Amino acid sequence: MPKDLPEDWINWKLMSLKVSDLVGKTPERLTIFKTKRSYRKTDCLQCRWFPVPESIDIRPDAV
Repeated sequence: MPKDLPEDWINWKLMSLKVSDLVGKTPERLTIFKTKRSYRKTDCLQCRWFPVPESIDIRPDAV
């Protein structure tokens, strides 16, 4: 069951959230964050994946 958004997120005190904290069964490394676009006068949401730690990266030639 999804949770409510934190008040700090709504009031722009918190700029990023882990998706897994809000919705169950999502990857731990996925976050959403807010950005302000001065030239558009609008606010944007973006998504970001944190990198996989080298110890669990299964790609053969991962650097």
